[in-house]
This record gives sequence, structure tokens and C-alpha cells, in this order.
Amino acid sequence: MSNVIGIDLGTTNTVVAVVREGRKQVITTLEGDTLIPSVVCVHPLNPEALLVGMPAKALMSANPGNAVFSTKRLMGMQYFDEELGCPSKQENDYRKFLEVKHLLPYKLFPDPEGRDELVRVKIGERYLKPEDVAELILRQAKQEAERFLGGPVSAAVITTPAHFDPRQKAATQRAAEHAGIEVLALMDEPNAAAMSAGYRPDQVEKARWLLVFDFGGGTLDVSLLQVSKDKGLHVFDKSGDNWLGGDDYDTCLMGLVEDRARQVARLEAKEIFQMYPSVVKPSVEAAKIELSTNEKTVVNIASCAWVRPSHGGQPRWINVKDFEITRETLERKARPLLERALGKIEEVFQNKPAIRGVVAEVLPIGGSTYIPSVHRALEEQFPGKIREDETVNPMHEVALGAAVYADALARQKTENALRPEYTIRDTVESSLGIECVDSRGNTVYEKLVMRQTPLDKARSEPRTFHATSPNYLAIPVYAGEHEEATQNGLQGLIEVNINPPVDVGHPVHIQLEMTSDRIIRVRRRIDGRAEEVHDLEYLGAVPSGDSFAKMDEMVQMARHFLAQYGDYIDDKQRDDLSKLLDDSEHARDEDARVEAIKVEKRIRRVILYTDQIGNQLFQVDHLAHASSLSQSTKDQLRNFAYQAKALYQKWQKDPSPENMRELKQFTMLFETFLGMAFREAAKTSKRGTGLLATTSKAMAVQGGGFGNRATGGPQS
Repeated sequence: MSNVIGIDLGTTNTVVAVVREGRKQVITTLEGDTLIPSVVCVHPLNPEALLVGMPAKALMSANPGNAVFSTKRLMGMQYFDEELGCPSKQENDYRKFLEVKHLLPYKLFPDPEGRDELVRVKIGERYLKPEDVAELILRQAKQEAERFLGGPVSAAVITTPAHFDPRQKAATQRAAEHAGIEVLALMDEPNAAAMSAGYRPDQVEKARWLLVFDFGGGTLDVSLLQVSKDKGLHVFDKSGDNWLGGDDYDTCLMGLVEDRARQVARLEAKEIFQMYPSVVKPSVEAAKIELSTNEKTVVNIASCAWVRPSHGGQPRWINVKDFEITRETLERKARPLLERALGKIEEVFQNKPAIRGVVAEVLPIGGSTYIPSVHRALEEQFPGKIREDETVNPMHEVALGAAVYADALARQKTENALRPEYTIRDTVESSLGIECVDSRGNTVYEKLVMRQTPLDKARSEPRTFHATSPNYLAIPVYAGEHEEATQNGLQGLIEVNINPPVDVGHPVHIQLEMTSDRIIRVRRRIDGRAEEVHDLEYLGAVPSGDSFAKMDEMVQMARHFLAQYGDYIDDKQRDDLSKLLDDSEHARDEDARVEAIKVEKRIRRVILYTDQIGNQLFQVDHLAHASSLSQSTKDQLRNFAYQAKALYQKWQKDPSPENMRELKQFTMLFETFLGMAFREAAKTSKRGTGLLATTSKAMAVQGGGFGNRATGGPQS
């Protein structure tokens, strides 16, 4: 295998490196630089063409609204329809989405064609997923490497932030594959930096503790590693923030420029002010770099904003001239960012305080470590241990480490060696688990793969579930430590399409594992059939299929839902569904395919994101129809359901603490009785009294019908 490379796919810049004749080196681009700006924009003379890298960055200021940057942070993120309110099953994701929308200097969109749930950015007339932007950047990186090396690139190791979750890692892998790159491995950025700069020729006789502080353009990773003399990396702990980096310092400077522009504009009543972030971004980034070596800098930005009357009319352009910014001003404004970064160091040593004293070296990586206040803070925390020498370039070490690992993997393959020259022993950052209902009827989060499990052992014990539908089983998978499953990050859906169908109650055996690239893999087996293995599919990336067929399917579900649960759900949900059913007929009449996609998605969300009482009522219906409960238990379940609905509606009209307390107390009683009913059902069906694993109502709808739940757990 020849011409394997390492790629540091960065938020701000991308770097490519290679090992040739045993020597690692960073490739230079056609412009003679080692950095490829992670920027994409529309060609000014040909709207059908896109520019990537340095040409795109050079035109950002002249082409506002047609350039995107810093999209790496958006990998794997879903778009949420805000008008439908906070989706209860993905509350944290929804809040993060709103926060991100506020922070970004450009707009986010859903896919106008409704092909999936992932967020889009707009470049000219194109709506691209963040992984599509990453594909363009990786394609450019591959072309630059092939030009530099004089031959084709066969494969690469690509780095990602250590705190990218499995769905973000999977998006990165898809981007690389679509760019025509065979991915030898996905590698954590701190591990790559340690592989490049962590091995000291003068200190290879013993294992050394190393702290990597990787502060880049968009993400922060802090990793505690041990570097062994046999070229092994053992990752003991890590912390990080995927929304903290040099871009946030740029945002602080942009805020200062905006304040200055508003002063220059002297806004009058009812005038609208708008600043162009893509015009300001290159100037403030240059100012930040200059403030790393100088105490002050002067900013001049022409046509960075405009002002116009609210009723319309010609805008007047605003120029910011001779605006002086001091290092002290930036440090004061950015102090909260530095405190967040230092907090991540404390998290790493929280459970290992004794190791702090034996750390041999701190390796500052990433462009943001050039910021003087960051460097001073590191020196105060670890006096005399900061690695500072000419052999280490904070901008290059991640790509160089990836190239070293790519070379080792390639040589292992050609030499048929059992293991590569360099080895990495890493761990699972967040526990993986599923949502279950325990024997008392309480919804719990059962962890299947625990946090800090070594990746080479990250495989769960087999779990057995019982199909409640002859041909389908669906189980959501979450990553996190919160005791409530839905407060963790939804990673995807284990879907088992059973063909040929089985009897209700037939056992299905499921096992989760995480690969060295942190891709979640599912092993599933039905008694008497061969085991199937596949990667977990992230829900947001599931295509919607044919628009009218999907809409018709959701309309049928909505009618079924209203017929079964119309008496239970709140009035707004019922009205929303009724209106959407009318909209579906209109879309059919007008042959409006895009409108059909929107209707289908909105019906799905109204049904998926029901309130807590709605989920309990769903369990009531499941028990009443799918088990041989006594008639008295069924009657009591129905009575509880109606009382719960009445209390819920009372609290909606008057959300006072008293009504909330009354609702919570009744809900606890309701859940207790549900647990008794589940135990009766389990006893009657002779399935034991273990955990009753269940999907949320959202997963049931994904499966194409109500009642597609699974009961099971450890077999008794």
C-alpha cells in the first residue's frame, strides 16, 4: 500500500502529512502554505462551481452569504422545527440546536427535499449537510496530497475531536468515503499529537505521563495518557468541549467590531442594522493572531454592515476605520472562555488527583494555544512542564501523528504483522445503553457498555428481547450517564426487520459493541437463524423515501393514533394532527411533493413528542390488548388513565406548584400500578420478572405501527 497520509480535518484549517523514507513531513499546498482553510464558497463567476480552501477564504469578504466555515462543529446535528415546541424525547439536543443557531454567523436550514433530519447550510443555491462540506474539504486535501506526492493516495488516517460521539464519527467516515478516501482508521486528535510529539528519544526507557491540551479552532480536548517505551499509548481519561475554540475568540472580537460599527452608524429610531460576519471574520482572525505577539492592533473593515429604514429604502454602508483593540480588552472579554477551558483540565484529574504531580510533560496543541492568556494559564497550572521547542509545531502535530499511524497500519498490512508498530489503548467516553421499564413500571436507563471500558473490550453481554410484533423490533440506543435515558444523547435505532415473521414473544438476541473508530455496531440473532452484524444507523440520517408514500403512511398512523388516543392527548396535539390531516389532502390535490414531505415530518413529530402522560397511556393500551390481564386490572388501568389526563389538563390550565405536586403524586401512583400490571402480565405469560425493555413511542412509530414494543432483558 503506497501513499498513505494523515489528515487533520480541522474546524478552521485542515492539514495533511505523510511519512516518506521514515521521515514525517507536512505537505505544502499549491499556494505554498501548509494550511488548507476549512472554507467553502461559491465561485464568483460560475455559480455552479464551488471553491475550497485558500481561494474560498480569499473571497469570503467579497462574497458574503455565499461562504461557509466552521461547519465541523455541526457534524451529525439534527434540525428541529421550532414551531412544534420542545421535543420532549430529545430535549437536550433541541436546546443545543437553539444555542448553536444563536452562535453561528450564518443560518441553518432543514433539508428542503426532506430526505433526512440533518441540519443544512446554504451555499449559493445549494443546501449541504456538514458532512457534505467536509467531503469537499477532504477531496481538496486528497488532491493537494496527490499533487505533492506525484501519485495517487490510496488511504488515510483521519483525526476527529476526542469528544465526537459515535454519530459524529460516523458522519466523518461517510464524508471521507464519499471523497474517495479509504479510511484506515479514525483517530482522536490528542492521540495523534501524542504519537507525533510524545515519544522523546532521550526518555524512551520508561513510561511517561503526558497531558495533551488540544485547543483548536472549534474544539477543545484534554487527554491524560501514558506513553510506554514499546510505542504504546494508554489513554486514562479525557475531557473536552466541542463548542470551545479559537472561533469563540473570533466571536468576542466580532462583538467588539459590531459595537464599534453601531457607534459609527449612529442608529436612529426604527432603523435596521445588519453586520456581515463573513466580511468581518478574516479581519478579526488576523487581529487575534496579531494580538498573540503585540499588545494592540488596529482594525479597518470596509462595508462590514449596513443600515436601512424598517419600511425599506436604500441601505447605507458602514465602514470601521482605525479601530484599536488591545490584548487586555480581548483577554477581559474572553475570560469566561479561558475559565471553561481550565475547567476541562480539572475534570481530567477529578478522579485521579495524585497523577497530576507525576505528569512529566504538557503538550500544547492547536492554534488557540498561541493565545498568550492560554499559555500563561497552562504555565501557572504546570510550571516547568510545558513542552516548548522548535521540533513541535502546535498546528502540525495532529496531522503528523495521523501520518505516523497511517504508515504503521499500512506496513502492518503489507508485512502481515499481528500488530502495528504503534498501538493505542483507548476507552469508551460515554456509557451506551437502552431505555427500559423495570419490574415496578419505572422507566430506567440500562447501561450495556460502561464508560471507561477499554475499546478492545467494549462489547455488551447479549440481551434477549421478545418481539411484540411478528415482523419488527425497534430499540433506541443512548450515550451518556444520566439516569433517564432520554436525557442522554440519542445515537440511533436498533431495527430488526424480521423476515420471515415470527410469533409474538419470540426471542431476539441483541449485542452492542464499539469499534476502535467508535462506530456502534449491532449483532442480532434470532433463534435458528444466522447472526447479522451492522453499524447502528443514526435516526437523523435515515432517508424519508418516496414523499407521497411516506406521507400516506403517516396519515394512516395519525388517524389510528387519534382513534385510539384522541381522548387522552392534550387539545393542542389533537388540533395539530387534525390540521395536518387537512394539509395532507391539500398536498395530494396540488401534487405538492415538497409540501408532502413537510406534512409527513410534522405529523411524525406531533405523534413522537407526546407528553409523559401520553407515554403512560400507550403502556396502558399495550397491557390491555397484548396480555391476559384480569378484567378488574384493565378497568382500573383505564380509570387511572382518565384521572391522569384530567390532572394533566388541570395543570396545563393552571401550572401552579400545587397542581404540579398533585400531578406528580398521582403520576407516581400511576407508575406503581403500571408496574403491578406489568408483573401480572409477565407472570401470566411465564416470561419471568426481569427488565421489560421498551422503546419510546417515537420508536414505535418509526417501526410503522403502534404496539411495536419489545419485552425482555436478562433471562431468568
